Amino acid sequence: MDKGFKHCQAGPLVRSSYHADEQVNEAAKEKQRQGEAQLNS
Repeated sequence: MDKGFKHCQAGPLVRSSYHADEQVNEAAKEKQRQGEAQLNS
């Protein structure tokens, strides 16, 4: 992901908003987990 994107959902019939809400929520959860891991280190 050379351009800095965290996730890519691609296919011939995939819209740009395809499951975007799920992707954003999952990215936020991962960012929170990483922050908590740094606090616990």
